[in-house]
Amino acid sequence: MIKKIVKIFSALLILLMVSAGIIHTYFFSETKFWEIPQLTTNLRAKEFCSCYFVMKRSEEYCLDQVKHFLPHGKHKIYEDQKKVTFKFIKSQTSSSFRNENIGCLNL
Repeated sequence: MIKKIVKIFSALLILLMVSAGIIHTYFFSETKFWEIPQLTTNLRAKEFCSCYFVMKRSEEYCLDQVKHFLPHGKHKIYEDQKKVTFKFIKSQTSSSFRNENIGCLNL
């Protein structure tokens, strides 16, 4: 009986902590939840483009560098255009290599 009460109390405590975190983020964070996929693809496309086209590293190495402990979604490399596109959830961003001085820019 006591184990059941402890499990219920633990579940309620976890639910309360998660709810408090979501409420805090919603009201006090400058980055809203719905903006996170777009920010993620922007960052990954730029970093991957710089790693792959500027630093001339391998695709596997660059993907490992841009993971940041999150799934990276889908990506496509356009070698002829020197462009890379990342898709994550409903968001898509492309980054294109300009030149050695400028590097890559998000499109």
